[in-house]
Amino acid sequence: MAPVGYLNPYIRNEAETNAWAQGINTEPCSQGGINVCHIDDGDYIRVSSVDFGEVGPEAFQVCVAAASGGGAIEIRLDSMGGTDAWKS
Repeated sequence: MAPVGYLNPYIRNEAETNAWAQGINTEPCSQGGINVCHIDDGDYIRVSSVDFGEVGPEAFQVCVAAASGGGAIEIRLDSMGGTDAWKS
């Protein structure tokens, strides 16, 4: 099935804009909008139909907060076991 459109990864995209997710919740953000919250080990957000163009990205920028230390973000290409494109 063809997508309705393609996600532009070179502009700000909110984390709650996802195709699939496991284990996460959303809540109102004190600064406006929606936060993704209650993320535990193994939880994920998956997006699809992303158009990186000919070259692809050189960096990834996120805005995060945590109630306690630790945590990591992994960006993988094509699948959860796919190429580890970026890891914090």
